[in-house]
Parts: sequence; C-alpha cells; structure tokens
Amino acid sequence: MPLIKAESLKVGTLRELLRERDLSTKGTKAELVTRLIEGAGTDEFDIEDESNELKLLRDVVSSLPATVESLSKKIDSKSEKHNSDIPKKIVSDDHFNHSHSIRDIVELLPDFEPTKTSSLTAKAFIQRVRQLATAYNWNEAAVVFAVQTKLNGPAKLWFDSCGLIFENLKDFAEALESEFPHVENEADIHFRMSSYIRKPTEPVIDFFYRVYAEGRKGQTSDAAIIQYIRRGLNHGPLQNAIAPLNFQTTNELLDAVNRFLANRQRLPEASQRKPENDGHFEPIKKLTATPVKNANRVCYNCFKPGHISVNCPQPQRLERCAKCSKTGHTTEFCKSVLPASRNINQVVSDGVPDQVSRETGRITKNILLDDMVVDAFIDPGSDRTLVRESVARNSIPCDPIILKGFAGGSFVCDKKINAVITIDECVVNAVIYVVNDNLIPNALLLGSDVLLSKNRRMIIDSDGCRFETIKPLNIKPETELSSNEKRQFNEMITEFRQCFAETIPEMGRCQTKQMDIQLIHDKPIQSRAYRIPLAKRQVVDRIVQELLDNEIIRHSNSTYSSPIVLVKKQNGEDRLCVDYRAINEATRKRPYPMPTVDEIMSQIADSTYFITLDLFSGYYQIELTESSKQYTAFITHNGQYEFKVMPFGLVNAPMEFQSVISGIIRQMKSKRVINYIDEVIIGCRDIAEGMDLLRELLTVLKNEGLTLRPSKCTFFARKIEFLGHTVSENGIMPGTCKINAVVNFPTPTSITEVRSFLGLTGFFRKFVQNYALIAKPLTSLLRNQIREFKWTEECEIAFNLLKKHLSEEPVLALYKPTSFHEVHTDASMIGLAGILMQSEDQLTWRAVFYYSRQCSDAEQKYHSNELEVLAIVESLERFRFYLLGKRFRVITDCNAISSTKTTTPLNHRVARWWLKLQEYDFEVTHRSGSRMHHVDALSRKPAEPSAHPNTVADLIMVVEINENDWLASMQRQDPVLKGIIDVLSGKTQSTQESQLKTDYKLKNGRLMRRLGSDLKFVVPNPVRWRVVRSHHDDVGHPGCEKTLARLRDYFWFPMMRRYVKSYLASCVECCFNKIPTGKREGKMYFEEIEPIPFRCLHIDHLGPFPRSRKGNYHIIAISDPFSKYTILRAVRTTNAKSVIALLIDVSAYFGLPKRIISDRGSAFTAKEFEQYCDRNDILHIKVPVRTPRANGQVERVNQTILSHLRCSTENRHEWDTLLPMIQWSLNSQKHSTTGFTPNRIVFDFELRDVIANRMIQALNNDTDTETTLTSIEIRQKAAERIMNEKTRWKLRFDAKHKSPTTYEEGDLVVVENVPTATGESHKLEPKYKGPYIISKVLRHDRYVIEDLADIRGRRRYSSVYTSDKLKPWCYLSPEIDCYEESDENDEPEIGSISMSGEAELSSPDTESTTLP
Repeated sequence: MPLIKAESLKVGTLRELLRERDLSTKGTKAELVTRLIEGAGTDEFDIEDESNELKLLRDVVSSLPATVESLSKKIDSKSEKHNSDIPKKIVSDDHFNHSHSIRDIVELLPDFEPTKTSSLTAKAFIQRVRQLATAYNWNEAAVVFAVQTKLNGPAKLWFDSCGLIFENLKDFAEALESEFPHVENEADIHFRMSSYIRKPTEPVIDFFYRVYAEGRKGQTSDAAIIQYIRRGLNHGPLQNAIAPLNFQTTNELLDAVNRFLANRQRLPEASQRKPENDGHFEPIKKLTATPVKNANRVCYNCFKPGHISVNCPQPQRLERCAKCSKTGHTTEFCKSVLPASRNINQVVSDGVPDQVSRETGRITKNILLDDMVVDAFIDPGSDRTLVRESVARNSIPCDPIILKGFAGGSFVCDKKINAVITIDECVVNAVIYVVNDNLIPNALLLGSDVLLSKNRRMIIDSDGCRFETIKPLNIKPETELSSNEKRQFNEMITEFRQCFAETIPEMGRCQTKQMDIQLIHDKPIQSRAYRIPLAKRQVVDRIVQELLDNEIIRHSNSTYSSPIVLVKKQNGEDRLCVDYRAINEATRKRPYPMPTVDEIMSQIADSTYFITLDLFSGYYQIELTESSKQYTAFITHNGQYEFKVMPFGLVNAPMEFQSVISGIIRQMKSKRVINYIDEVIIGCRDIAEGMDLLRELLTVLKNEGLTLRPSKCTFFARKIEFLGHTVSENGIMPGTCKINAVVNFPTPTSITEVRSFLGLTGFFRKFVQNYALIAKPLTSLLRNQIREFKWTEECEIAFNLLKKHLSEEPVLALYKPTSFHEVHTDASMIGLAGILMQSEDQLTWRAVFYYSRQCSDAEQKYHSNELEVLAIVESLERFRFYLLGKRFRVITDCNAISSTKTTTPLNHRVARWWLKLQEYDFEVTHRSGSRMHHVDALSRKPAEPSAHPNTVADLIMVVEINENDWLASMQRQDPVLKGIIDVLSGKTQSTQESQLKTDYKLKNGRLMRRLGSDLKFVVPNPVRWRVVRSHHDDVGHPGCEKTLARLRDYFWFPMMRRYVKSYLASCVECCFNKIPTGKREGKMYFEEIEPIPFRCLHIDHLGPFPRSRKGNYHIIAISDPFSKYTILRAVRTTNAKSVIALLIDVSAYFGLPKRIISDRGSAFTAKEFEQYCDRNDILHIKVPVRTPRANGQVERVNQTILSHLRCSTENRHEWDTLLPMIQWSLNSQKHSTTGFTPNRIVFDFELRDVIANRMIQALNNDTDTETTLTSIEIRQKAAERIMNEKTRWKLRFDAKHKSPTTYEEGDLVVVENVPTATGESHKLEPKYKGPYIISKVLRHDRYVIEDLADIRGRRRYSSVYTSDKLKPWCYLSPEIDCYEESDENDEPEIGSISMSGEAELSSPDTESTTLP
C-alpha cells in the first residue's frame, strides 16, 4: 500500500494522527504537518483510501433497520407457531417482556470472535448471554436469533457453513462450545498477564481494564489482578503513591487510582508542567460496566471506532518502534533518547566483571555458578532458587515438588542441580531446581534459601544490592549456664543478630521517632569557625569523610553554622565535637522528666542476675526531621556539613533519647527493665525469667530498628556498675570508679578542694552512717565567716575516716515496695535524723537510706517533744516517695510522741505538723534511747545545714477529719475561749459568770454559743479562715449572703459578716471567674467639634473580603466626624504602607489633619505609621482595647458599607468596583445629624450626580441650586446640631451605666479575657486574666496597664483599657480582731468581762482579758 506524504493529508486526518500520539491539534495546517513529522520521525504515512469502505459501511448501516424489522416479524410469527414447544418459563406472560426489541437485545450482547485474545471464550460468552436473558426476561427465540448476529470471524464462518438451525439456546451453546473449546490453561493466562506493561501513550484506565478483562476471562482472583496491574503500570508517581496501600478488591485499587488522578488534575502547577502520561484525568467508574473510551475516534490500523492505532488489538499493518511506540521506523533507527539504565553495582569476582542492571523494577546481578558467569534475578520473595533448563549442567532427578507463585500458577519440578554460587565475597553451596526457560526472566533466580542463608545478609539500598558474610558474635554470659540454657542463649543471639552492631555500617535507625528542633526565632545563627591547626586538618578530613560514608552527615548550604573543636579521647584519639551553644540558646526547650537514681534502682530490687545493654552510638540511631537538619550545620576548613541524625551537644538530645528508650520499655509487660539515657538494665530472679525478658526486649528493639553494641553488653551478671553505683543481689553500694576517686583524693589545700571532696563523698551520703558526725570538721571550713583556710588534726581525721568508710564498700538494701518498712528518727538541739529501714520477715532489718540535717537557730529553742515531731515530719518528707500509700511504722525514743496526738493539747506549731502527717498511714512506736544509737549520732552531728522553717500554708495539707472534734481541740488552744471554758467548767471564777453562762454553754466538751434556742459552735480566731473556706471554696464559691447562711447553720464567731466579706474579696478563683452583676460601668465623653472639615479623621480597616480580580482583600475607610465625609479605598493588605499612601492622597486634596483616631491594629501601631504622624505633626489617638465606641464614627460607616455591598454585589470577585458608587452615595445623602450632605458641608457648590440618574440630573438642571445659606453658616449649623445630638446620646448612655471605678497608679487589676478562637469550647475559660498593674492614669476613665515586673518571663505587655474592661485584683484586708465590737450588720456582742480567781487570764499589757 503506497505511503502518503504528510503535506498531502487533510487537516482532519492530520489531527487524528496527532491525537494518536498525544500531540497538540491546534494551529494551521503547516504547523500541524511540522508537529506530526517531528513527533513521528517520518514524513510518510500509510493511509488507506477510505471511500470504498466507508461507502460500504454506510450502505450496511442504512439497510440495517429494514433487515432487522423483517427478521423481527418472521421471529414473532415463528414464535407463535412453536409456542407449545417452548418451555412455559420462557413464554409465560410474566417472564416474556414485549418491551425489548431485537435491536435492544443485539446492542446489549457481547461479540464473540475466537481469534481475538481480548474476546470472551465460548463458555464465557454463553454464560454472559444467559445472564442477560434472565435479567431482562428476554424471549428465548429472540435471544437465539440475536446471538447469531454477534458471531464474528471464524465463528461466523462456522455458523454459515454448518447448515443447522437452532431452536433453543441450549443446543446453540452445546454446538458453539464443542466447536470452539477453551483449551487455554490458567498458567497461560497468568503468564500473558505478567507480560502486560502499560505503553507510554496508553491511558491508565485503558491498561487497568485490559488487565482486568484478561483476568476475569480466566477467573483469576482479585489479588492476582491487583498484582499484575501494580507491576505493569509503568507510572512512577502512581506506583509510589499506591505502594504502601493494601487492596483487598480491584474496586479498592480503582478508587485509589481515581483519587490520584483527580488530585493530579487539581495541582496548581499542573498547567505549568507537562504531566506524566496518565492518559486522562476523568474519574474511573466502578467495574460494573465496561466504559466506552475514544468512542468517536477511528483506528487507522483496523479502521474500527473506539480506540486508536497504538492500542489496536489487531496485528499492526505498519512496523511500530518498540522504543517510542511510533510508526515509520524501527527500534535501531529510533532517535528518541530514553533514560540511561543505572549500573546499580559493579562487582568483580575472581576477575570476572558482574554487570548489574535494573529492568522493569527488577534487580539483576552477575554471579558465578560454579565456574560460569550468569545473570541472576534477585527475588527475596521466592523460597527456592531456580535455574533455566538451558543453563543447568549435570541435572539429577529429584522427588517431584510443586512450585507455586507464578502469579497463582504452579509448576511441577522433578530435576535439580547441586552447585556453588559465588556472590560478591560470599560462597554458598546451594540446591537449585531446574525449570523451563520461559518461567523465569533470567538465567538464574536467587531465592531466599540462598540470599538469606545462615550467617549471610543481603543489603538493598539506593546504590543497589550487596551481600555480606555476617561475622558470628562472640558473646559469653557472665554466669556459667547449663548446656540447655547456653544453647537457648546462642540461638536467641543468632535469631536477633540484626539487633547487634559492631561497626557503623551495621548500625540501625529508629523507625518510629525523629527529633524535631524548634527555635524561638527565625534569625539565622552563624558562628565563626574555630581555627584548626594545620597538622590536625587531616584528622578532621578523615573524620568528616567517615561520617559522610556512613550517611551520618551530608553536605549543606544551610544559613546556620556552628564551629567544631577536636577533643582528646581517653585512648588518645581525637573526637570531632560541634559547639552548639548558640543554637541551644535559641532552641525551644523540651521538658521531659529524667528519672532519679533512687527511683530507677527500686525497680530492680530482689534481682539475682542482671543484663546490661548499651546502644551502639545511640544518638546516631535517631534521625532528624528534614526541617531540623539545617540547624545542625557545622563548618570546617573544607566546607559546610549538616547532620542527618541526632548529634551530640544539642540541648534536647538527652530528653529525646530518654523518651525513645522509655517508649520501648513501656511496650514491655514486665517492670523489671530500667534505663537511663542509652543504658538499659534487666533485673531477673533466675535465668529463665532473664531469657524471656531479653527476648521480649530484643523483639521490641528489632521492630524499632535499634541496634546494640555487643562489646558493652553484659548478660546474666551477678554484679554490675550503673550510674556510679555497684548493684548486686545483696543491695547497692558506691561504684568502684567512684571509690577509687575518693581513696586517691589528695589532702585538700584550699576551701575549693574541700568543697570538691565533700561533693564527691556527699553523693554517697546515704551509704555512710553518721556521715554528719564525721564530716562536721570539714563542713565547718565552708562557713562564710572562715576567711583563712586552716587544716586541723580534726579535719585530717574526718578526711581519712570518710575515705575508710567508703573504701569498705558499705551496702544499702534496694528499696522493695512489698517489704516491711520502718522510719527511725531522733532529734537534738544540734540536728534531726532519720533512717529508712526495710525487712522481709520483721526480724532482720537493713538500712535503705540515711538522712540528717542541722537545726536552725530558732529550732534549737524548741522543746524536745517539738523537735522529735519535727524529726518525724522532715524524715517522712524526705522518704515521701517510698512511704506514701503504704503502711509503715515510725520508731522514736520520745515516749510522749506516741500519745501526743490523742492525749495532749497541741500547740499551734505541733498541730500544724501533725496535720501535714495526715496523708501518711503509719503508727508511732516508742523505743528507749539505748536502742536508738544509730539515729542519735546522726541527730547530734547532722550532715546537712539547717532548713528554713516552712510557713503554715506550706505545711498544712488538705485532710479529711471530723470538724467538731478538731474544733473542740482548737478551742482549748485559744486563750480567750479557754478562759470561758474554764469559767463554765468551774475551774476559774469571773465577775460576769452569770452573763457567760447565759450566752455560752459547754456541750460534750465543746464551747457553744446560745442564739435563741439554737446552739452554735464558737470558732477560734486562728481557724476562722479554714471554716469559711470549707463553706465557700469547697461548695462552688457562693456569694457573701449564701456563704453566711451556710456558716450560721453550724458556727458562730464575732463580726462574721465583715470577715466573710474580707475573705471573699481575697478569693483568687472568684476574682478570675465571676462577672460583676448590674449595670456596666462607663461614662460617655466627647470633645468640642471644630467646624472645619478634615481637621480630625477617623480611620479603620474593613475586611477581609473575597479576593477581587484586582487582588484586593480589604477596605480602608476614612470618615470626617464634622462633615461626615467618607473616603473608601480597596487595598490588598492591612499594612502601614497602604494606609500612609491613602493619607498622602487625602492630604493632597484637603490638607493635613490635626488628629487621627484609630484602633490598635498592626497598621496603626507600626513604627512607620508613628513616624509619619510625627513628621507631619499629627496627634495619633489609639482607642482603648476592645472599645469600638471610641471610634464609633468610622465603625458606623463600616456597617453601612457592608449593607451596601451585600445588597449590590452580584459577582463576589468584583466587590471593589462598587466602592466609588458607595462613597458617592454616602457623601451625597443628607445626614440625619447635620441636616446637610457631606458634599455640601465640604464644598461651596452642589456637585453633579456621578451615578448618571437622568431624572435627578434633569431636576437639578431645572431647579435653582442657589441657597440662602453661606458655607460658614452651613458649617456652624452642622456643628450646633452635632453637639446637641452628642448631648442627647450622653444622657442616654450615662443613664444605662453606672459610674466607673476609679483606679490609681500602682493598683492591681484584672482585665476581661477574650479567648483565642481554637475550635474548642471556651465555656470553662476564666472570665478575667491578670493581674496587671496600673502604670498611668489617662483622662476619660482610661488606664495604661502593664505586666508585673519579672513575672511572666516574656516581652513586657502594655496597653490601654477603659474602666469597664477592668476589675480590682483580690486584696488582703487587715486582720480583724475577733473580739472587738461588731458592726451593725453582725450579731450584738457582749461587753468586756473581767475574770478573777485562781486561773485568771492575763496578758503582758493588761491584767484582764476582754471576752465576747
């Protein structure tokens, strides 16, 4: 068939050819010809003459209706004739639907052509026909007729030549299936599907349905179809997007492809780049119907509609290039350039170069099979290693095995070879199974039986794949294990070999955590590089190169840089360190609780064996987030680099690492695993428990991707070193290294050295009994008044004695929560002491901790009983972490202590201490002093300096006790109430005894006040606050009257109302959360108006609005408060520049204003705006915070603007075009206050209407526009009316508000809290925030408030508020004398009562006591 030049083709044909190649079809014919030649690589094209074929096609189509109609009539008559022979289910009225014509049936039936690979099989074709006939209730005779018209190719020839007439579908189906049996097996279908690769120009949807149809034809499972679609997509972005997803059905895969294509279509940059050939972006429909694609396009290969020639299933008439899928040339002459294949790895084995390439996503590698070089396909998913039959030598028979996995297929293999495979430096003796050549893509398929053989490892990364021989770990337990235990241990180490690293390349990376560095500012931090000696630069280069090779650092172009220093290691080698001090100062610190030594040790108590694990360069196993890597950049003499992993020296690094390891330990069920930073300890009672815990921990480490350093790990040791301590089953003792440091410490020659020695030994104070007694001479040298250092004999004795005690390795028991515990305490005028003891059987007691401290000067004056109680309080506070929540015993040598709480009236101090002890569950036991020497020595020579006594607020805890009993004891400690009790009980006499008996009564030992027929508790003066708190704070903070009502039900004390008011005024919760009721505060103020336009301007921003076509978002509104003239300007941003530009334009017409009034927006508080006002001598007044009425002139204009825009805007992106009309409307309307239009007040003449209202213009032309008022008179009248209106508004406003509170400088206030919108509920947010201090008083009830100095730790806050936004901070009223006369609102009090007698009360100043 002759070729046709491109220039001779018609425009329509040119465009069809361009569409086939996905080229643009726009332009002139010359442009189309040039584009087609460039795209096809040739200027000649094979185009058949379509005239005859098209003519024949038109004739067939035109005659088709008549033919179908005649056939339909014949079938109808024939069906009536044979109605009795057809089954009833076919001819029944409810089954036969006359609404379906032969044409409808023909259109719905599929085609059948046996030679087409895409066509259905005979069995599937008949099955589809029966499904359609059943679903639509078709007549069987009509179906038999219609199905014959769908036969094509050999099937059509067979039907025409067979000479049979089929009266029912069953006979037709049997004959068709017999003539065209389905001989294709399942393996053939899978093999064909595995070869499907999407062509570069093939749409994704077409490829999807091509594979899907092939799979459904062979009844292939969804999982296999999904796998073949994934493999053959040939679409990098799409394959990467769906790679991590797991699809159960093809419809799920279809949904994922739909979402991907839709998202790519919405990408903003899609129009700026040429997308990858997705085909099209329309969403794909579900697999319920076969979509018709390219229905209006005709294939130039088979001349059938519905597809293009490059996707034509028929044999190609023209030779097509397999490289670019274009016609006109072959692959060897193709000019297109494909990306060069990357050589993944170049391997030399025994002098033979191995070519490794990546083809269609597969990794291949040249290896040695015995002495023959072959290309091998790396397939870790295969369980067996396979070889082609043509490559195998000396194959031998084997027991038949079934190889499954060929995309669902199977193969029976009965031959194998034994060969030596050499991969890189690894040599493997392998059993290889022989298969047919067409089953594997390369000569050899390497499966996991070779790739992952014992002591070998395959590594696949961005640079390819490589094989390594794993060196066996030489790990030996510290304890001799049995043969069975040793075998289990070695198997476990081998199983988790990847959890151990001996070199940096073996080091793992954490899979679940990355470190994120956040700075408090965005200013780049650049430090000068420290000078490195020339001789050391080679060392720096070597270390940097090593870090680069192991992907710990990378080259950087960051704007941050830190210097490096070289530090000597203990072995003399150099270590490269980065000085991150500048970065650390700007880093936002991450709080994370670091455990204490005592807290950690208590978790491994009762352990016999210990396992210690140390991570291999633990910091380097935690990667940095991509945004954080720039902050770790450091500079050397040879360039700039940055870390990819967490480096040493970052301030948050320890906390990050601790959180990672703590997260790992939290995943374990056992609590016998502890850690501190990168050191992990497992405590176990026996070997079996240790094995289980070790396996559990290694499993978690494997999942996390972390590795251990085997050289620093110990297994099943009976004694370990941990955090400077030696831990064993016997307990805890100072570490060997620390003891050596103490023993070798030289005799101090200065106070600094004494302090260093005491700091070293003080770390182990809890191990040394009588440490305070021993160290007393040394601690005396540290006093401030000692100026001259003098080393005495006592100092020498103390120095050597401390060395001796620590060198003897004192042992303390590890705290065990389930054991019995006692606290032994003692006190003297010199100091307080306590020892925490522990026992398993309450017979043998061991010390857990020692504690002692010196008494202060005030405490030395306490009574011995008070000191004993204080010793208990201080000791329990020190051991609180271990004692809270469990029952224990306190042992003391003071007999009075055990009965103090129940039998002795407590003074104030001891009562407070006992209240603090209410949270502990303990009993007090007396033990004679002769049995308390171990504590007595500590108290008489304490170790720590005296502690400042706590206040009552610090000591009193919230406890639940019986209020009546507690108050009764407190009444007897109040001198005045005790006097009344003594008078009523007859112990003392008084001249007003009868009056006291009338007003008071003793009931069950409690003093009660008679109020009518009721008896109320008399509350002692010191505990009034506690009683009021229980009736106010603990019941929801009611008001004064409700609190008083609650109190009066049970209690009484003088001046109760005044005291309750004082208490409520100092309640912080009420101050923050309660809003004053009634009228709001406020008073309206206004200034005299100068009757000259534009002397004062109100300005504000309005918006944001939808982005207009001009890019505007906001409106600047300016209003003159005198003339009411308004100026509007649409702007893009709310910055100061746009505001200044508008003011310059306005000033060019109306001159500079004297005052500008605005809110506190960023544009008006900017320095640039303030400078503009200063330059032009303009007074800028910023209204108070959240007080829009102060700028009400322009706020009212904003409301009008919004109303106009809502009603007038038709296109939301053209709102700014309406502003001129709105501005004219506002300025040309008569204002209700002034009685004139703003235009008339500003200008001396009437302006012509700019809205082009012809009626108004005509009226204006015909009306005499002259007025009898001059401009001056108009402005004077306008000013008078404005003042009158403001006066009326002031009267209305002031009537609805109460007088504002007056504050003075220095007053503390809280301000209204307006929560920030976060999307969460703010119902429980405090109504006020603060406190703030009044720093300046302004006129008109305005105040400048500021932060309290050095309280919030941030930039100092200062702003202006009106009084209605403020509330006074709570205050402490002066103490009210409980026994002075009450106010008029309180109950009447009894006058002074003088008492005399044997027990007469007295005070230092008077001889009598005034009683209520």
